[in-house]
Amino acid sequence: MTNAHGNLIDQWEDEVHTNAGLSPARKKEKATEKVWYLINSNCEVVNTAHAAQPNDTKEKAILTPIVASFVDSPAKVQLMLELDIGWEGAQLEGVVYLQRYKQTDKDKNRAQLWELFHTCIHEYIHSLADPKFQHYAATKDATRYNTLIEGFCDFFTENVRPTVAVTDALRARVEGPYYDSTKPPPAVSPGVYPSRKQAEQLVSICGIRNAESAYFKGRVELIGGP
Repeated sequence: MTNAHGNLIDQWEDEVHTNAGLSPARKKEKATEKVWYLINSNCEVVNTAHAAQPNDTKEKAILTPIVASFVDSPAKVQLMLELDIGWEGAQLEGVVYLQRYKQTDKDKNRAQLWELFHTCIHEYIHSLADPKFQHYAATKDATRYNTLIEGFCDFFTENVRPTVAVTDALRARVEGPYYDSTKPPPAVSPGVYPSRKQAEQLVSICGIRNAESAYFKGRVELIGGP
């Protein structure tokens, strides 16, 4: 993946450009979708404490006006859009979108680049999901969709990350002009989606080979799909 090939894009620049072409109504719709996404993907503490199922009919009825309160003014809509502008990474139809942040010194930049490296693993594995698997996930509610898309991706991502051999050659490629052979590689703790736990539960039921076949080859019937 390279920027020159058109499949590695600056997330910030792309979102600013995309949002500039949206109508106020579409901006509000996009912001609303972001609120729902965050409820399903990033509210683990609240959801776990209350055994919440955000897409349950009764719970969704409670949450809907709360979601609306986050986008009931142009300023609030813009705030939600800015979360996407600054989002660490994304993948869509084989194109990966990443940030090009820089830090204030070489040590911090090394750590930033290793964070980016691990984000790249996650986003690349997104791009390997078979279209049939993606279609199957899209037939589910937002909570189950998050498990199948983000949870499964992180399940496979966390299988890959520990196998990476951090050699001097790899460090030089990852750290670029900030590489310093006299210093140890920075310790980073890349985040994972809470729905990885649900993905692990599903894999424990259907089996790792069936999970791999579903995600990478579209054999969704092996994990309960049609």
